[in-house]
Amino acid sequence: MNLLHSMKNATSDSKLLLLRWAASIEFLKKAYNIDPLLAPMEPKQLAQTFGLTERRVKSALTYLVQEGYVDKYPNRYLKRDGVLGPRFEYFLTDATWRGWNELLGECLFKNEFIHALLDKNTTFPQQEFRLLWAALVLLADRFGYVVGYSETELKKMLGMSDKEFKLSIQAIKRTDGVCMLAREVSRTALFTRLPAIFQIRTKSYTGQPVRLGVPLPFDFFRQFDFLNKFSIYQRRSRKHRALRKFAPQNSELTDEQYFNLSKIFTNKKLYAYTHHFCMLIVCSLSQELTTADLCNYKCLEQRVRSELDKGFNQAMFAETTSVSDERSKSNSDLSLLREFTFEIMSREIADKITLLGKQLNRFLSISGGSINLMFFLPKQHMFLTFLESEEQSKIEDEDRSQFEQGDYNLRKKQDLKLTALMLYVTSSKQLKDCTVYGEKILTTVVVK
Repeated sequence: MNLLHSMKNATSDSKLLLLRWAASIEFLKKAYNIDPLLAPMEPKQLAQTFGLTERRVKSALTYLVQEGYVDKYPNRYLKRDGVLGPRFEYFLTDATWRGWNELLGECLFKNEFIHALLDKNTTFPQQEFRLLWAALVLLADRFGYVVGYSETELKKMLGMSDKEFKLSIQAIKRTDGVCMLAREVSRTALFTRLPAIFQIRTKSYTGQPVRLGVPLPFDFFRQFDFLNKFSIYQRRSRKHRALRKFAPQNSELTDEQYFNLSKIFTNKKLYAYTHHFCMLIVCSLSQELTTADLCNYKCLEQRVRSELDKGFNQAMFAETTSVSDERSKSNSDLSLLREFTFEIMSREIADKITLLGKQLNRFLSISGGSINLMFFLPKQHMFLTFLESEEQSKIEDEDRSQFEQGDYNLRKKQDLKLTALMLYVTSSKQLKDCTVYGEKILTTVVVK
């Protein structure tokens, strides 16, 4: 990100022009083996290539030349074969190209990043929208999530105003290039300010897209049990307010403490952030941990707790709490509530990771590939059919791991719906929508 951060006073036009220019040369370099430092451009050509006005291009070039990102030379072949050429030609500098290579080297979704910058099929009413899309792809971790970057940091990095950033967020959501899972949350009694959570939706990923059916509860991705209990308790508490009593509950907290905790989670933004961040941990660690890791439940809970501390900025929260506050009774109560919250979060997240991780590891052991990215599809299920007699057992042992295709001439159907996951898998086998059943992978039908 050094190239973007170094352009401190640049407008979004200048940053986007430089990135798209470098991306186009990157494409040409691979296709035609050209020297990127010997690829001249001129304002009219840049404007036509990237759909900009010449006025905006010239304004951006003025900044880029002044700051040393672009070299400007007089055109020695101004008139060739009677055709008047441009007065000046522009080249990316060696420092700019090194910065671009560093930027591309840090990106875990290089094809998607280039696609976001150059895709002509995706149209935006303003060019700034494309810049935000590309930046979020650049910031995504290997699971496709963008976490820990506040709106202030993003706007400063991209040179956007508040209005431009707000409009850009709305625009990229409509393209389905990036999904905003949870909005930024202001500081609450339990947590400091929490930045928004984004997830990229791949358009040009090289892995095989596979929908995998897994035997999980249908509400597995919809809501966490501890959040649901907070909501139910708040509704129950309304009936006790007239009696000036707190509704009873069965946790180690007092009824008053539990009421105060559940009241904090009536904040809809915090509720959404908590759900999506917890699900982020479930999806990411399920792809990362081995079967042996999943069997060590205590270490799994510790790993989850570490991720929660980072996601909810616990270190930052401790730094912003004064000594006098730490000694106060109210802060002591909040510390207790925070610890209780993380404990029940960790336990439920670890349980979900165990359920999901075992299914994914089973799939990987049969398919012989690896999962590079996963989306959860809460509104889709997989419909699996079986033969009346276990005819699948007739498959030869060496063929058990191959994907079965076509109709099986079913004589009897057993209805079985499975939760669907969208995976991007690297495998030598040709994969289709499927599910793991025993020691086999069976093809399935999607039910929306």
